[in-house]
Amino acid sequence: MSNIEKVVLKTRRLESLLRSQYHAEGKGLHQLVTSCEERLPHDVIKKLRFIATIRNKVVHEDGYELEDSQTFFSTCWECERELTP
Repeated sequence: MSNIEKVVLKTRRLESLLRSQYHAEGKGLHQLVTSCEERLPHDVIKKLRFIATIRNKVVHEDGYELEDSQTFFSTCWECERELTP
């Protein structure tokens, strides 16, 4: 599985959690975070913004390489754990 696939799968899981647990609305992760920002744990917001930015670069920027995949995926895991009831 490529890094693009892994990134998309992880971010889709986070988007799903935001929609189901925090009633977020929007198309992308940035919009979802903005729509429910006041209901999110404060420390998660910055992490989700980081994840959304990297996700957008991986998907939209030709030739972008995920340099520190360990940090990215551990941040995803932390957010998923914090957002799961």
